[in-house]
Amino acid sequence: MSPTKKSNEALRFFQALYAEDADGFIALWIRQRNGRNRTQWLPVTDLKGAAERAVAAAATADVYFGVGLQDKALGPNLRGGAETVVAIPGAWADIDVREERTAIGPAYPPTQEAARDGIINRFPIPVSAVVSSGAGLHAYWIFHEPWVLDSPAERQD
Repeated sequence: MSPTKKSNEALRFFQALYAEDADGFIALWIRQRNGRNRTQWLPVTDLKGAAERAVAAAATADVYFGVGLQDKALGPNLRGGAETVVAIPGAWADIDVREERTAIGPAYPPTQEAARDGIINRFPIPVSAVVSSGAGLHAYWIFHEPWVLDSPAERQD
């Protein structure tokens, strides 16, 4: 797949997650093979830039993104945490599978298909998106609009 096609696919994914009027920053954590890991912060108002940067970085590194939006860019050495999230686009799950990791025990689903059938598709609410993570699946149940977290109590919930 061409870099342009990958960027367009990543952009569509980000657009599905974050409403046009969302506010905050997306953390792209880039795990370099040389051990120089860095976070790049992109405003959620620049989803095209976030998608392009993620695809470009993925050519030479593993790239992860923080689903919860952060209130500000926290610099290259921090990824942010639950206590600083200002909005979430939905609920999500990271499901590892045995076929992708040899060191994981038998409690994990044996295949991605088993993870879909035995975990994801058993939820009472249909899943909005499923992405192969390299070690399993990421499942997303996207809200109609991001949940803006206005207080520490909401963040705890």
